[in-house]
Amino acid sequence: METAQCKRILDLIVYLTCNGQLTTQQYADMLGVTRRNVYNYLKLLSDYGFRVVRNGSRYHLDQRSPFFKQLKENIPLTDKEAEYLCQTLSEADPKDTMASILRAKLARHFGLNDIMMSQTLSERVNSNKAVLRNAIKKERVVKICNYSSPHSHTVTDRFVEPYMFLNNDRDVRCHEICCHQNKTFKLSRMGKVELMDMPWANKAQHKQLYTDIFMFSGEERYHVKLLLGQLSHNIMVEEYPLSEPSITLASDGIHWILDIEVASFMGIGRFVMGLYDDIKVLGDEQFKTYINEKVALIKKSIQ
Repeated sequence: METAQCKRILDLIVYLTCNGQLTTQQYADMLGVTRRNVYNYLKLLSDYGFRVVRNGSRYHLDQRSPFFKQLKENIPLTDKEAEYLCQTLSEADPKDTMASILRAKLARHFGLNDIMMSQTLSERVNSNKAVLRNAIKKERVVKICNYSSPHSHTVTDRFVEPYMFLNNDRDVRCHEICCHQNKTFKLSRMGKVELMDMPWANKAQHKQLYTDIFMFSGEERYHVKLLLGQLSHNIMVEEYPLSEPSITLASDGIHWILDIEVASFMGIGRFVMGLYDDIKVLGDEQFKTYINEKVALIKKSIQ
């Protein structure tokens, strides 16, 4: 295939993916070729496994095509990481064109909603953030007015002791006075935040939130020690590079020891269960119990 033709086909893939829903004549005009050429290119793409979708006289590529799936699997970016980047970019200067383009691409590629804050919401969040920051500095109670909770399906007022910001200041960790529990509140779901003339009374209960390498968060930390084979070691380092400082070569020279703290057994448990024949659980006893219980549930579900 000649270079010029290869370039036109690659350009067509981009057009079919980004623009979509255009006619063959429009694609031909964009590529500077005839409609017959476009039909030939579409057939070629279909033969190579692309899902060419026709809607009347308009064509686009289904992003569930094997090519895109393979491409996505080789991009070291999880859906959660993409959502985080999309949220961060949504708070950039509205005049920052590159941020807007990248946010739109991430939202489209990962199927995320474009979460650009409205002007009103942005102003409310920034105002509430200033009150919360002042409350943390002065160690005072605040009243979160009209907090919308999707879990309880309620809109209520909350009296809390805010003590730390999370997630690039989009969330705040607080001790809720009525139930004496530490909870995370999203600033975007708050109405108005009012500073109360009440000092903290539960400072000893304000625990730091720990996030482990599997992106699970919690106030408690659990110790896990594993003996890894070559396969599980390679996958751990490749998929969770932050684990590397916690890995040492075992005395036999062919295994590795992972000695790490986690906020939940769910992430590390999923890893162990998926590579059970290449991993030995060395500790602790609580994690061994967790794995044994999961194995028992699996056996029960397949009987």
